[in-house]
Amino acid sequence: MAVHKPPSKAISRFDRDVEYFNNTHQTTQHVRANAVSLPQSAAMDLLPYITYPPMSNEQVIALSDVAGSLRDVVVLALRARVDEHTRCTMARAVGPKATEQIVSFFQDEWISDSLY
Repeated sequence: MAVHKPPSKAISRFDRDVEYFNNTHQTTQHVRANAVSLPQSAAMDLLPYITYPPMSNEQVIALSDVAGSLRDVVVLALRARVDEHTRCTMARAVGPKATEQIVSFFQDEWISDSLY
């Protein structure tokens, strides 16, 4: 009786991140479909409008899976400005165009805030 072994291959960091994102995204879809109502916050209500066109509900949920609070989104965006791995993580969550706009938005806000 032959034992079937899957081919051994080194799993890259990207492959692990994609697998994690896909597993998280599927769980989120399942939870969201069965949820009666989701608590809303001002930050989550305003978050879609930092991009143009506004992010879809799915993009906002995916972003909140990557960064749990608005503070975390700011830190993630500022880090994505200088770290390619973080930028890729954001892009897998919300797409490359939205990632660029989020990074640009918070970079501009950070600069404006630090001037005063």
